[in-house]
Amino acid sequence: MPNSKTLLLLGFIASLLVNILLLNKVVTKEYSSSFSLNSGDIHFAFSDVVDDPKTLLLQAIDEANYTLDIAIYNFEDKEIAQAVLNANNRGVNVRIITDASKAKKENQAAILDEFSQNNIDVKINTLRKMHLKMAIIDERLIVTGSYNFTEASANENLEQLITVANEELAQEWTGIFSDVWSRSEFKEWTLLSKQETED
Repeated sequence: MPNSKTLLLLGFIASLLVNILLLNKVVTKEYSSSFSLNSGDIHFAFSDVVDDPKTLLLQAIDEANYTLDIAIYNFEDKEIAQAVLNANNRGVNVRIITDASKAKKENQAAILDEFSQNNIDVKINTLRKMHLKMAIIDERLIVTGSYNFTEASANENLEQLITVANEELAQEWTGIFSDVWSRSEFKEWTLLSKQETED
């Protein structure tokens, strides 16, 4: 019978693989879904079990020096939003993709508006649910897992988050993110976007 740490690690790896498969499903270019982590560091957190997913996420965002690409289904946590704004203020190039249906919610719309007012590029999907939960930092660090950027994820839900420091994989994921970013189904968020999503 495997111990609890082994089970947690297997769950974490399964989540990472699901995120990789979801990304490969939405892009048309051929990308490798296998990789070696010989030189990469992996860190993970499980709510109320091993470390804290939100703390791990904030640490990763705070490490950003050049680029921060985020694809997140639900973004309502003001502390995480402030970390993104701080990164932007440090000169980090930030791109955010989020779900149009979630963007209708007042708290998320307010955060997206603040990002737009601070010249952070934000796009919302227009054709289907954007259910990814990931960030790529400086083309060297991947953050992924079940964790949405919400207070419920921080304080109520059982969530997991993993960071993978692997430059080769992070560069490939940045390429995938850029492919998704350029698709016509993703539209730029503006103050007007909130009104359009409500119609």
